[in-house]
Amino acid sequence: MEIYVEIGKSKREYSHDLSQYSPLHQHFRSLLGIPERYSFSDALKMNQLLTNILTDISLPLVPKENTRDANIPSYLYELKDRLDHHFAESFSLAQYEEQFSINKYRICRDFSRYFHSSPLAYLTQVRLNKAKEMLLTTDLNIYEISSYVGYENVNHFISLFRKYNGTTPNAFKQKALGNQSVPHSPEE
Repeated sequence: MEIYVEIGKSKREYSHDLSQYSPLHQHFRSLLGIPERYSFSDALKMNQLLTNILTDISLPLVPKENTRDANIPSYLYELKDRLDHHFAESFSLAQYEEQFSINKYRICRDFSRYFHSSPLAYLTQVRLNKAKEMLLTTDLNIYEISSYVGYENVNHFISLFRKYNGTTPNAFKQKALGNQSVPHSPEE
């Protein structure tokens, strides 16, 4: 709370989108949907919603920082940005070697040095994080999510998911959603 109070003391002006599709509007609607006599899980949900509301209101008040380290070559930021936003596309170090006119081994070494992960390992984490988000927020099946995040072979996707998360996608979803019934796909 101290952080929110400190941010709230700033003299910056701001306005928020409160259309019916804005996150703030959705958070308030969800908050109003919690019954007057609430359960423990409702209390946790209420806490999460209030935190989301305070964060959404406060975030525009925080001054933007230049997050780029001047020592990191710009081509690495370009590669990282590409992996962050175009993760579903096929990945080839040879493509970036040609694009940047830099040896692919150097690209890999430099990326690992500055971002503490090889480009392929970083891409895998981005894809799996997006998959986890989709498992919890959509009704798409495992095959659709696998394809969306860039894995056409669903068995390979499930294997990677299990390797990095210790569980299959469906088991992850069941556990996260409180063991609600989630149908299993034949691939698992």
